[in-house]
Amino acid sequence: MKLKIDDKQVTHHLYTEKDVDALYRGAIQKAYIGNINSGKHELVALIVGTGPHNRSYRKAVSFTFQKATGAKAIEIQLRDDSGKMQPTLNVVEW
Repeated sequence: MKLKIDDKQVTHHLYTEKDVDALYRGAIQKAYIGNINSGKHELVALIVGTGPHNRSYRKAVSFTFQKATGAKAIEIQLRDDSGKMQPTLNVVEW
C-alpha cells in the first residue's frame, strides 16, 4: 500500500501474512498520522496484491477533502467483491 497526500508520498506498507490475517479478523491499521495545513487536499491510495486464483491486481482511489483546524479522520476500506472476484476500495470521511 502506498499513500500520497497532494502528490507527495507520506507512507507505504508491505503487509506480512500475519498483518493480513489480523485485518481479516477485523483489525484496523493507522496508515498515516500527521499534521497537514488547513485547506483543500487530495489523498491517493494505491493497493497492489494477489487475488483469487493468484491473479495480481492493482487498485487506486483518489479522494479530495477539506481540512479545517480540528482533527480529521479518513478511512480507506478494502472490500471483497466476490461477483467481480476483485477487491474494491472505498473512502469514508469521519
